[in-house]
Amino acid sequence: MKIDLIVAENTYSTTAHFAASLQEALCGLGASAELLELNEKKGPTTLAKLKQDPPDFTCSFSNIHHNQKPFGEITGRPHISLLLDPVIYSLYHLTSPLSWVGCVDKNDLEFLQGFGFTQVFFCPHAADPRFLTSPETSRSLEALFFGTCIDFEAIEAKWRVRYGKMVHDLLLAAAERVLSSETTSLVQILASLGVTEENLPLYHHEVDLYTRGRDRVELLRSANPSTLHIYGEGPWRKYLPKAHLHAPLPFAETLPLMQQAKIVYNSSPRFKKGTHERVLYGLLCGAAVVTGDTTLTTPGTSQYTYGTWEPAPLPTSSQIEEGQKEILAHHTWNTRAQTLLSQDVLP
Repeated sequence: MKIDLIVAENTYSTTAHFAASLQEALCGLGASAELLELNEKKGPTTLAKLKQDPPDFTCSFSNIHHNQKPFGEITGRPHISLLLDPVIYSLYHLTSPLSWVGCVDKNDLEFLQGFGFTQVFFCPHAADPRFLTSPETSRSLEALFFGTCIDFEAIEAKWRVRYGKMVHDLLLAAAERVLSSETTSLVQILASLGVTEENLPLYHHEVDLYTRGRDRVELLRSANPSTLHIYGEGPWRKYLPKAHLHAPLPFAETLPLMQQAKIVYNSSPRFKKGTHERVLYGLLCGAAVVTGDTTLTTPGTSQYTYGTWEPAPLPTSSQIEEGQKEILAHHTWNTRAQTLLSQDVLP
């Protein structure tokens, strides 16, 4: 089995890290897997190699395409897109019989199946067992958050000017439902509010930005740890003036920090039936992970309720260790490699 993993540039180099981890796991299971970069410099060479020595299929973590054309149509080989963002941004995949889609959230899975698209499967995030760290180790950092500050107040103000009161009120109503205990996807919420198919991608993007920005600010304000370190861009000083602010880091450089942290905060309101890599890696690194309520519960986390942002008590060391066992059993890159090579998914 020959698989080429296509890596494009992205913020914090997360896709490169994930692809290298998956490549190692696939090779460990006997597959031939190679990393190929697709960027302005190496793109032509990569495409030429794919034509000269075609794999059984290609795979990527990022939204690989060319002018909204599915990657499989470019190479003539099946392509598996392991999406990290909501599928609403990647619907062009549905136009090709060479497209397979992995979703990190079951809402997205159900959304695509509702269109009659069958080449889709649930593929949540995974973590590398080599970062397993006892929660009992000495930890020098009180609390960490990794992420950009999205100025949700400025976004809402823009709605009033750009769209008028009626659309502003609709978008805000949708956002309030996302930031609640409701597990309905944002796509379904917007459709239920009468948003047309033509406006759905734009309005989804607006509400997605707003809810992500507001959720992370409200979470950190509510938690109010004694010492909070934030690694990320944007106007954090506006919302959290007492936090210790740092420049954003590549994903690989965040992992040693998680191993030194007592608490890792995670905000991902776009995934109500899925999880996020910081939950898995944070737990594996032995930190107490505080994350939003989701139907895909990982043992050992403290889940807060969207809308109130009141977290449950922090997990004990023994509870964190239970979460680590769950990850090692079900959420490693080896597990994901087995999924890709299974007859249920294999193109």
